[in-house]
Amino acid sequence: MADQGTKKVIIPRSSLPPAGKDGEYLVRYRIASQDKNRYSHWSYIHKVTGKPLSLVNGSIAQINSIIMVTWESVPGIASYDIFIKYNNQTNYTYHGASVSNNYSIVSQGGSSVEIAVQIGGIIKERRTVNTIFLGTLSLV
Repeated sequence: MADQGTKKVIIPRSSLPPAGKDGEYLVRYRIASQDKNRYSHWSYIHKVTGKPLSLVNGSIAQINSIIMVTWESVPGIASYDIFIKYNNQTNYTYHGASVSNNYSIVSQGGSSVEIAVQIGGIIKERRTVNTIFLGTLSLV
């Protein structure tokens, strides 16, 4: 049986900082006395894996030279990173961030564009584990 003074704290994902490159959060804590007069030293830093992500529905459309991307919101995610590649390039390039579930891009031309939407992260690097939407659009 647990000590009656033991408290369990659950921190919602929306209160956490952006995830690291592997979808992990770096967390440390300290303990306060009930009267909040005394505090422990900070704990060591722990890596905590967030809930696994799954792909959501979304769409990509083009109006004149503007490419618009929309996707379903993911509860508890405060920001999203957008990565883009044109004409079947090998690597994605970081394009920007969004705090809503849509993003607009001025087309750079070419025959096709691929867009990947990830949960917002500290390191702006394309990571499959952080991806929530992938889409391709023909520009011709």
